[in-house]
Amino acid sequence: MFRLKQLSLSRRLMLYFAVVIGFTLALVGVFSYIAAARVLDSHQESRLRQIVVGTAAQSELYLQNYERAGNVLITDDAVKRFLDIDPADSYSYVTYTDRIKRQAFATAFAHFPHINSLYLLGKHGRYVLENNYVSPIYEIEQPKRLYDEYMDALEGSNRMIILHRSLRPNPSRHFITLIRPLRGYSTFDFNGVLAMEVNAAELGTLWENIDLGPGGYFFIVDGDGRYIFHPDAGRFGKPAPESLLAAMPGAEGAAVLAESGGQRMLVWNKSPYSGWTLAASVPLEVLRLPASVIRTVVIAVGAAALIAGLWIAFRFVQSINKPIQVLREGMRETEVGHWRLLPPTDRKDEIGSLIRSYNNMVRRLSDMIDRVYKAELDRQRAEFQALQLQINPHFLYNTLETINSYAAIQESREIREIVDAMAYMLRYALHADASDITVANELNHVRNYLIILQHRMLEEFEIEVDVPPELLLEPMVRFTLQPLVENAFEHGFRKRIAPGQRIRIGARTDGRYFILTVEDNGAGIPPERLAVIRRSLTAGETAPGRPGEGIGLLNVHRRIRMTFGEEYGLSVESREGQGTAVEVRMPRGKRPGARTDGRGAERAGPT
Repeated sequence: MFRLKQLSLSRRLMLYFAVVIGFTLALVGVFSYIAAARVLDSHQESRLRQIVVGTAAQSELYLQNYERAGNVLITDDAVKRFLDIDPADSYSYVTYTDRIKRQAFATAFAHFPHINSLYLLGKHGRYVLENNYVSPIYEIEQPKRLYDEYMDALEGSNRMIILHRSLRPNPSRHFITLIRPLRGYSTFDFNGVLAMEVNAAELGTLWENIDLGPGGYFFIVDGDGRYIFHPDAGRFGKPAPESLLAAMPGAEGAAVLAESGGQRMLVWNKSPYSGWTLAASVPLEVLRLPASVIRTVVIAVGAAALIAGLWIAFRFVQSINKPIQVLREGMRETEVGHWRLLPPTDRKDEIGSLIRSYNNMVRRLSDMIDRVYKAELDRQRAEFQALQLQINPHFLYNTLETINSYAAIQESREIREIVDAMAYMLRYALHADASDITVANELNHVRNYLIILQHRMLEEFEIEVDVPPELLLEPMVRFTLQPLVENAFEHGFRKRIAPGQRIRIGARTDGRYFILTVEDNGAGIPPERLAVIRRSLTAGETAPGRPGEGIGLLNVHRRIRMTFGEEYGLSVESREGQGTAVEVRMPRGKRPGARTDGRGAERAGPT
């Protein structure tokens, strides 16, 4: 169970401050947001109602303009005379049709450019048709039947009514047709119909300057529940969803409607003139955006106030707790071996005394560790030099014997080669600076060793060297390759290389590692002996066995690990009767001569 007593004093103080400030700000913010959200929701709904009522009135005026256009046309003399002509009188039909198109229809198109088509249907079966935008439609199929349908729709009324139809259906544009009855001079009964075809999308120009916010839109539904207008043109003339119609009862109102995209506020108003229901649909989250802004501001201000309060509390706590924390961190560093002095202080109280005592303790411990490290480093250097000076005396004696034999017989080129090679090897052994030894130096040392070896054996043989040129200057530990080559010759080939037998020296890089390999296809190592050699490399001790066997491997292995660290050194792979491969692993690009102590400082190491 969590207990406050388990916390430090500074954390408890900070927790108390945070609770008090946070609780106060939360109460003020929540109640402020609730009150503001209610007022803003009411204001937004009222605003939408005013927009819809005003837009409905504007739509009525828009339709009344077309009715006034009809009033002008029904009083035109040519229109009245056209309705009274004899259907068989083609001359009168052509005459009045021409006058109507050039005068009455042209005037209507000029004053009302949104009219797509105007046509006049007579009871006698004749008609006049003119289109404002596309090529004129010269024929109306069965005009008498169309006249009867329109008269039935008018039901004896002399007012203009609106129909969902057009003479030429267009999938990309939706039209409505406004019709009203006409009469000629010869009778008081209606004997004609005037029709105006209007693009329903033009209604959208009435509301293009009204901003309902993101996702908000207007739509119109007629008395039959079909869309007169909708931003989605694919819905024109199609029935509105029953759920939408059920949500708009009465002449006007407002409701929240749930849709797949979320909740929306629906405000509608029914026009008594056209019978249309004009509605505005706005996402509820858009309407409540001001409230959301207030909520964000309240949260931001509250967070800023909380941060400011906590900062003040933090400064207050730190003035008490900081010196103790500094001392505590210093002691933690000391526990893990990092002897870090604390900044000096001029405090005269108990804390200042503790800091000064701690610094004195760190200085004394650091001096003691330096003395111990120096003694250990001297011991390692002495051990390293002892290993470095382990030279196989048998090789030196055999070489001297070979030189004496040649000298006794004759003075020849062979003697000079042996002497030169031996002189190079001695100079290389006595070379003082081991930090500039490279792969090229080691290969040259092996070459001189092979010169002497060939003269000893009185036969020529070669070693395959596969070292990329870019790796020839890679730094490495001195006396690494020659002992491994000698080991392969002495134990792998039993001091005699037969035809087909070979020794190969290779080099490669693997990430941060530089790897040399010395391989032979000689006698190999028995499994039990191989296991002993591997254990000796791991333990750092000479493997028991034949005198001298394993000393060269262990010597190279220990010098590499003393130079670069425990993760480097030799590994041996061998199969009896197939050969042996020795892999030398060293850090890439790191020169011998420097090691890192436990405190991260670089110290001179054994060479």
